[in-house]
Amino acid sequence: MATAALKPPHPTTNPMVSATPGFGAGMFGNAAKPTTTLGFGGPMTASSYGAMGASSAANGTKPQTLADLAARYGSDTLVKTRLKLEMYLAVPNCPSRQYVIERIRALAMSGVVASYNSEGGAREVTLDGGSTKPWTSPPYPTDAQLLFHLFCAYMDLITPGASLEANGGRPFSFRYVVQADQEPNPNQTLQIKQFARPPSHFAVLYERVCYEVPVRRDSLFFAVATFLLLAKEKEAGYLGLLNVNTKSVRLDLLTSRLSINSLISL
Repeated sequence: MATAALKPPHPTTNPMVSATPGFGAGMFGNAAKPTTTLGFGGPMTASSYGAMGASSAANGTKPQTLADLAARYGSDTLVKTRLKLEMYLAVPNCPSRQYVIERIRALAMSGVVASYNSEGGAREVTLDGGSTKPWTSPPYPTDAQLLFHLFCAYMDLITPGASLEANGGRPFSFRYVVQADQEPNPNQTLQIKQFARPPSHFAVLYERVCYEVPVRRDSLFFAVATFLLLAKEKEAGYLGLLNVNTKSVRLDLLTSRLSINSLISL
């Protein structure tokens, strides 16, 4: 992990309540497709690629929404894969599914995400028809926003109780992610907060303590590490019913080699 100075925690009675809007609703503009009502990790309500909301397709017709698809063919292996992919690819208010796929592919191909740009994305965006235009945000997500969305989607999928109906199918995000335009839940012990202002800025909240992550290129990775280590050391590794400190979750390599004190001292 690249080194950075994680600021020591400081008490706060109501942390981060005045964060500026951005990563929440409307962060990426009012794009026609796909659309969502909340920021990264928020419940999905509609998508031109298959809506998550309720639908009552007539008998004998093809499913018109993902909810219909899940209700009618949810036991099918291919359908299960399709629904999982939607969780990853439905980036809030991004107007181009093609951009999301291409950017994920580019980041995956570069060693240790070498092409990662916390304040931007790809240099150009390919439009329908093959023409290109410079990347801008909004409406396109920064790499930090995209990777945080992927992390939340992964956690949503492995969190017990995940379903299309419960919390928009995003139980982890509903409980543990605080959008830029939201206040922390006082009844939730551990939360991760994302801010709207560039460059990307994150903080981790535990009880009434705020762990502020340095604003720099690797702030997202420090925030995720801090969040997971607090779960390991303060909550016996559990986020609700999910143990993040097991090999099956595939985050144990990170949590087994670091401690929250060592992270703060970096």
